[in-house]
Amino acid sequence: MSQSKQSVPELRFPGFIQNWKEFSIRKITTKVGSGVTPKGGAAVYKQCGVALIRSQNVNNNRLDLSDVVYISEQEHESMKGSKVYGGDILLNITGASIGRSCVVPIENEEANINQHVCIIRLKERFSAEYLQAYLASWRGQKLIFQNQSGSGREGLNFESIKSFQIYFPDNPKEQQKIATFLSAIDQKITKLRQKRELLENYKTGVMQQIFSQQIRFKKDDGSDFPDWEEKRLKEIASPIKRVAQLREYPVLTISAGKGFLEQEERFSQVIAGSSLEKYTLIQKDEFAYNRGASKRYPYGCIYKMEDYEEALIPFVYRAFVLDEGVTDFYSQYFSFGSLNWQLRKMISSSARMDGLLNIGAQEFFNVRVPVPSLEEQQKIASFLQSIDQKITRLTTQIEQVQTFKQGLLQKMFV
Repeated sequence: MSQSKQSVPELRFPGFIQNWKEFSIRKITTKVGSGVTPKGGAAVYKQCGVALIRSQNVNNNRLDLSDVVYISEQEHESMKGSKVYGGDILLNITGASIGRSCVVPIENEEANINQHVCIIRLKERFSAEYLQAYLASWRGQKLIFQNQSGSGREGLNFESIKSFQIYFPDNPKEQQKIATFLSAIDQKITKLRQKRELLENYKTGVMQQIFSQQIRFKKDDGSDFPDWEEKRLKEIASPIKRVAQLREYPVLTISAGKGFLEQEERFSQVIAGSSLEKYTLIQKDEFAYNRGASKRYPYGCIYKMEDYEEALIPFVYRAFVLDEGVTDFYSQYFSFGSLNWQLRKMISSSARMDGLLNIGAQEFFNVRVPVPSLEEQQKIASFLQSIDQKITRLTTQIEQVQTFKQGLLQKMFV
């Protein structure tokens, strides 16, 4: 224990008056260490058995076993030095997820870990939940960042972790009170995320039924809408060849997950360079197709620009404007990836040197799209947008609770 410093946090529960004391992780643990990848790697994974926890299973403040892999009991015993028990803290120590941590639930069955995850097992009078909350706070993340090693600064070694100096309440009850309070906030965040996930899954399911016409909307008087037509995209939309005028515009890119983003936000700089003069000028409610493959959109993605009146986009995108139809309907239709099966057939090779799929403009504008009546298009768009609004409200609530928690973390630790 360090005798040179004693302190208390800015924000504290009433009834506790003792100074906090500084300890090194080395002094308060019975184990700091990681495991290994079993010999044979993925080939030795089983359908059931003992869970092998990897870095993707260690999420922010929770153990996520939704995609856990399993090893045999024999393999588990051969890795007995990295057995995981309830109450252990797990900390990711390599790669992009470095610094993520969680506490293994007490009721969790015995498990094991690979070399990318570190076990921190505390002595009895120290709260695992308290230490994990500290590691997840800005103070803990700063400590982790400062102690990273390697050329890419994406690794923590055990000696560095053991050397971490952390203030603990001298009273174990205060440790637990802080941990319980923060856990309640985490549970609130988890419930909000679950609600959002349910809504997102519901929307995905209902979109599948709407665009396959398993679900049809009715007119206000209860009568049926006309049958849907089918047209080629070129019959309802026109390519945009507009170029920049003598003024400045936002310079955008398309992210598969987020849609239109400013290049400075995505890449920390405008990457257009000398090609900027070739960029296409598009206006609000116009569309663009990014031919870059992604996990979410393996054959490229189409987004409607909503947040800017005018902006510049790379000339390699296929920009177009609807000549007929409700833009919000087609925005939902395209975002669902409804054109994937058609686009897949058009790819002449996997990708060009610039990473874009080889789908020509003529081929793209020949894709077939559904054309419901304008009134039904509007009803569909309004219905799906109402779900989007609920999802957005939940996202806002999650962000607000997270901000509230971060504010507390700055004041509840030393």
